Amino acid sequence: MQTSNEEERQYLEEYKKVLSNLAAIASEHPEMIGMLRAALKQNASLTITDSPGVVAEMQQLTDKVDAFLAACQSGEVRPEDFILEEDKPEKPPDL
Repeated sequence: MQTSNEEERQYLEEYKKVLSNLAAIASEHPEMIGMLRAALKQNASLTITDSPGVVAEMQQLTDKVDAFLAACQSGEVRPEDFILEEDKPEKPPDL
C-alpha cells in the first residue's frame, strides 16, 4: 500500500511528464499555446492534497511551465529544444 507521500511523489512525477508533453504540443502547434496556458492554470487550481508542500511545488511547476509557454509564444525559446527524449516523435528512416 502506498503512503500519502509516495502517492504525492508519484503524482508529481506524472505531472512532470504531462508538462513535457505540453512542450511537444507547443512545438507542433504554436497557435495553441494560449489555450495550453489557460488549461495549465485551470489544472493547477484543481489540485487537491492535504500537503502544503505539494501545493507549493505544484504552483512552482505551474509558474515555470507557464513562463516557458509564454517564452514559446513570444519566440524567445524553441519548445522543441525542451521535449524529453521519450516524448519526441519518431523520425522516419532515411531511404
